[in-house]
Amino acid sequence: MSTIEKVRSLVAQQLQVPTDAISTDATLEELGMTSILAVSLASRLEQEFGIELTDIPTQEPQTINSLTAQIEKLTSTAK
Repeated sequence: MSTIEKVRSLVAQQLQVPTDAISTDATLEELGMTSILAVSLASRLEQEFGIELTDIPTQEPQTINSLTAQIEKLTSTAK
């Protein structure tokens, strides 16, 4: 499973919706992600990818695509 597929799947699980309902271009807020759900999602992403998400800027709206790009950047520098 690719990184974007994993991220999309985890977001879908967190929102309790089918994976195909998750657009990779929609912001997490547009998808219905609340701040409480986002904290839980961040924890799951950290566990899944072995990274710390404190380095990801939270001021900008995140999409699945932008979040995946940042995770891939963090995982490539962690190796």
